[in-house]
Amino acid sequence: MTDTAVPQPLPVPADFPVTWEHPDDTHRLWERETMHMPGQAPLLDFSFIKRWGGTGFNYGCEHYSMPVRNVHQKVNTYVYQSIAPVSHDPAVLEALGKTAQERIGAKLGTQAEVWENERLPEVKELLGRWRAFDLESATGAELICHLNDTIVWSERAWNIHFLTVFPMLVSMSLFDDLYTELLGADDGYAAFRLLQGLDNMSLVADRALYALSRKALASPEVADILEARAATDVVAALEASEAGRAFAAELRAFLDEYGHRTTLYMSVSAPSWIEDPTPLITVLQDAITQPERDPEAELAALAAEREQLTAAARERLAGFPAAGREQFEFLLSAARQGQVISEDHNYWIDTQVTYEVRRVVLRSAGGSSPTARSPLPGTSSTSTSRSSTTSQSISAPPLRSGRPRWSDSGTWSPRRCWERFRPAHRPTTRSREP
Repeated sequence: MTDTAVPQPLPVPADFPVTWEHPDDTHRLWERETMHMPGQAPLLDFSFIKRWGGTGFNYGCEHYSMPVRNVHQKVNTYVYQSIAPVSHDPAVLEALGKTAQERIGAKLGTQAEVWENERLPEVKELLGRWRAFDLESATGAELICHLNDTIVWSERAWNIHFLTVFPMLVSMSLFDDLYTELLGADDGYAAFRLLQGLDNMSLVADRALYALSRKALASPEVADILEARAATDVVAALEASEAGRAFAAELRAFLDEYGHRTTLYMSVSAPSWIEDPTPLITVLQDAITQPERDPEAELAALAAEREQLTAAARERLAGFPAAGREQFEFLLSAARQGQVISEDHNYWIDTQVTYEVRRVVLRSAGGSSPTARSPLPGTSSTSTSRSSTTSQSISAPPLRSGRPRWSDSGTWSPRRCWERFRPAHRPTTRSREP
């Protein structure tokens, strides 16, 4: 007869005391949530992490019948998460897994169509609501109402986020598995080279940033400022000369288009690029030291290599049964859709929605908006993207006159609204990072 060891909880360091919200939490496996909150988390950020990365994640899991759920807890200023099965009954998990496979599988081949025709238009409509609201002239009561709406809208955006990313992640993972199974792989990137060279919004922004660096190099005065000054001093130095002011206008135009993001990933507490362009300046300072390159030609070269590798893979698969070749083509198409969406959803949801929430929180707390806080006069925090090449046009629906727009989440009250930001547990100590 074999003895089965009884699971034991991991020891808690004496200088890192933990108070659990629920007794059952002691039986869960917790890990630091370092992807979205790598450092200590302010209470405000933790409130939104639970709504977006917790409730949003679970919304997607329920929608697709995935057999896991996520829980967050803040321990001594750090965010932890616990992703665990909804049941320990093998039959229940098998049934849920089968349904999840069917539901997600049905979405793999139409990811791009659903994103472009359903998900992205709804995200743009939400962004349009935020940008149509006049934060600067709103009354206190209107701001509180708008904050309540903002919470609801941001939660919807993150529901869309997880409806989008689960098929996206599965499509690329399945293609990698199938490629390795059928063709083998000398390294971990062979399958993903068949997904390279596809344009996306991250690359669009990168090309615009590179073009901005070339404009800086075209002006010896601006180049000297970027080379000699600390990043925090560059904006003020630019305003001191005509050439500098001309480049500052270019910098403002870039921020109007691509600066709607905070300096920390998914953090409402961190400043945006519009408020503090130091991270952007730092990148520019490095870019002007790099040799000339052609980003569009580089992308085209990657695409050409992708097609060559794809043709070679198809040639190797020629002798395989038709069912295997068909599965390869289906997952290749799905993974390529997922590859683009992996960047585009981040551009539209993770960065811009977080920025819009920060704008509302700043004004609702009695502070100034990112526009007023920007060191670059004239930078717009509410501009809609107008580039015909990037197809970023956002239509802002008109707000009703008179009473501010109420949320669709039920009866509103200031207490109900602000209680959403109250932490469930206040850490007992500030200690070292675990």
